[in-house]
Amino acid sequence: MTSTHPRKRPQRRSEIPHGPQQDMGLQQIRDALPPAPAPCTVEPAPCPVGDEVPPELLALVTHHCRRINAVTTSQR
Repeated sequence: MTSTHPRKRPQRRSEIPHGPQQDMGLQQIRDALPPAPAPCTVEPAPCPVGDEVPPELLALVTHHCRRINAVTTSQR
């Protein structure tokens, strides 16, 4: 059975860019931003030691990490 509608021809892609150009827009944003201040780093917070972290919390975190890793590994 033949269709009464003519086959649609695929639309040809134009080499001429249409719409906003992302690279130009990003460059305009970069040009409008003030210069970044000098980089600075902050010393990391000391690791909790002793009674600051209850052992139950450490056990719970360890349990969840192992469980997440087991699920992730089994999905591969």
